[in-house]
Amino acid sequence: LAKKLGAKDHPRSPTFSLVRTYQLKAKSYPLSRLVHVDAYRIEKPEDLLPLNLEEELQEPETIIALEWPENVEPWLKKQPSVIECKISVKENQEREVSWLSDASS
Repeated sequence: LAKKLGAKDHPRSPTFSLVRTYQLKAKSYPLSRLVHVDAYRIEKPEDLLPLNLEEELQEPETIIALEWPENVEPWLKKQPSVIECKISVKENQEREVSWLSDASS
């Protein structure tokens, strides 16, 4: 996702830092920042508060990509717009991507 959106830096997993932010190159997308969140170690939605994701969402041209969304489902349900992306690896090692937009958005 970071590569496709034109991240200037090589993306790395935010597993230990929980969050990594990437500046995006000007493309045809109206985005300038990608905030990548790994919620694997988040035990309850309140653990997201120190990450200031609410403030990040207020920034224009910013998108948040969140791994392990099931760990913060109550927080996600409060957000005005959520698009779910599922990536699965097929037998031939190709990746299949499917998108699901939140109907309440």
